Amino acid sequence: MITSAIIPVWLLTSRLSPEAKLCYGILKVHIGKSGGSGCDVALSTLAKNTGLTCYKVGRAIAELRRHELISPAIQKPGMYSRYSI
Repeated sequence: MITSAIIPVWLLTSRLSPEAKLCYGILKVHIGKSGGSGCDVALSTLAKNTGLTCYKVGRAIAELRRHELISPAIQKPGMYSRYSI
């Protein structure tokens, strides 16, 4: 269970959507758990952790990628994806 996520002030004050900011924070938590610079996490897990739908999480991930805040690896439907921040 995730108990906290740190979202940097520069990100909170950016023009990104609230969903993108939330997903960024949750990805940081998953990366911290993995002990590296990346993490393997399913879209459905991010949706569960954020309380968002898979569709909204997918849009938030795309927004973070457009702004070059994350670097997702190739995604396969129903599989885990690797994200780096």
